[in-house]
Amino acid sequence: MAQQGSYSARDVLVFDQGTGALLSRQTELVEPGGPCSARRPGFVIDYAATRAGGWTGGRPQPPAGAPS
Repeated sequence: MAQQGSYSARDVLVFDQGTGALLSRQTELVEPGGPCSARRPGFVIDYAATRAGGWTGGRPQPPAGAPS
């Protein structure tokens, strides 16, 4: 049975203050409800960390071979 109700969330971008580089993106709970009814506002629902980013002048290449 699916849980009923809804909740409110916001996306938050975290940048390095020194370089301006994007460090992560996270989804934070704003208003609890539904599947997040037991959580408090500020709870991190989802996140993704950025390891590296930038521009390249080259064309993307597929991997050399299948992983072993």
